[in-house]
Amino acid sequence: MAVKSTSTGDMGRGGHRWNALRRLVYATYGSVCYICEHSIPGGVDGGQVDHVIAVCERPDLAFILDNLRPIHGGKHRCPECGHRCNLGQVRQARPVEYARRKVQTPVPGFHPAPVQPSSPGRDWLAIEHDLLRLPDVPRQLI
Repeated sequence: MAVKSTSTGDMGRGGHRWNALRRLVYATYGSVCYICEHSIPGGVDGGQVDHVIAVCERPDLAFILDNLRPIHGGKHRCPECGHRCNLGQVRQARPVEYARRKVQTPVPGFHPAPVQPSSPGRDWLAIEHDLLRLPDVPRQLI
């Protein structure tokens, strides 16, 4: 049986209060990684929350909103640069400046997914517009 820390109570990571705080972080700062400054697909469900000042340095700031920021991590890497900004190779307890320098170089062998051109959204409108441009189409067909 796991024993919860008395200092954090229900605020242990994975608890309902921590999840509410994660949602608040994403509502406050948006879904952009504060290390690589790329968007986090899926928002709060696709990213993690990082402590700007590490908990090992300042445990009293562990659950303070001003010390928390959205970040890529875990099983979801950045779709643009390929980094998992919250993992050991990039961030861990290192300074933010170090991590930002580290992510300027894309992950070797990582190729971002090609951007799919968006459809006009209303295919019937695009077809009608193309018919109007054709000079030899009789007006009755339109």
